[in-house]
Amino acid sequence: MTIWWDSLTLLERIAACIAFPATLILLIQTLMQLFGLGGAAGDDLDIDVNGDGIPDAASGDGEFIDSGLRVFTVRGFVTFFTIFGWGFLALSRSGTSQGIALIVSFILGSCAMILSGFVLYWAMKLQSDGTVDYKNALGMSGRVYIPIPSVRSGTGKVNVLIQERYCECDAVTDDEQFIETDCEVIVTGVTGRNTLVVRRKHPAKINN
Repeated sequence: MTIWWDSLTLLERIAACIAFPATLILLIQTLMQLFGLGGAAGDDLDIDVNGDGIPDAASGDGEFIDSGLRVFTVRGFVTFFTIFGWGFLALSRSGTSQGIALIVSFILGSCAMILSGFVLYWAMKLQSDGTVDYKNALGMSGRVYIPIPSVRSGTGKVNVLIQERYCECDAVTDDEQFIETDCEVIVTGVTGRNTLVVRRKHPAKINN
């Protein structure tokens, strides 16, 4: 390992320092998603692109718009850095000039980030194909993935167990305060086809 590290150029070492931790984080995120703990990685800015091409955004500062295709997420950026780092290393070590390797690996990382957004988008579409009865979520506990705006002024996301499977669902609340990422909630109803109505499981702390 030491011999391999000593043989790397400065840019290759930087790429390795990006690729190794990004790969580890991506692996952890994947395992968390498989075990229904994906909400823990949701403390990020999500930029969504819906069918009309207008970017939507959801963040923890009170700005909320319904989501569509989410590309610029924590998971997306981790995917980008993983592919970018390993791509640059592979190209550079194979004899490709580092300038070309940087450009190609950037393109590969960007494509991987977009692809990860599409995978999540289509997974959500398949989840909403009618095989899940969202009424079975009533009374279940969930965890907020994308913050939920107050008094149904917009839509957030929650991870909740429905029919013995963890699902990421659209959610609204009647609470007068928005519900932040990673907050535990209770499902109290279903509105529309597949949007859950939730409330905080524990009352919000009021700062004096």
